[in-house]
Amino acid sequence: MVLVLIDEHEWDAEMVAAQTNLPPLIVRNLERVGRKHLHAELVWGETPGRRHLARLPFPEQERWLNSPVPVATVGGDELRCEVDNLTPQLCRQVFDGRRVRTPAEQRAWLETRAKLLPPVQVNEPYRITGQILVVLEPCKLSCKQLLSLAAQMQ
Repeated sequence: MVLVLIDEHEWDAEMVAAQTNLPPLIVRNLERVGRKHLHAELVWGETPGRRHLARLPFPEQERWLNSPVPVATVGGDELRCEVDNLTPQLCRQVFDGRRVRTPAEQRAWLETRAKLLPPVQVNEPYRITGQILVVLEPCKLSCKQLLSLAAQMQ
């Protein structure tokens, strides 16, 4: 019905929305479904994975909607995850906007991202300089920690 109103009556999505009392976003999504740009199961996009999948071409949507996507781990393993189980961070890793990245591309993405992020700084309340322990701020150290520090100074 939405396509008929748009194509035959030369209306745009906003005009159809106004006439049908539907939100414009719903009308645009229904138009995309009718034109086979959006899979009908992705209209609502309830999860981050479904929202990212909806941006892909229709054949990719059909392929991955009911099949697990490959997910590369930092350790080099490959997992298979359902689209509904992907977190926003995993979506950025798995999807590139046009398709699902291969596991090799995901590993490269992870490595590049690791280089861009600053390393986590551990701020200890002390510093060892040669054989000298410099206490930078008040702190409590256990006997075990003190012995470990002494061993590092030798």
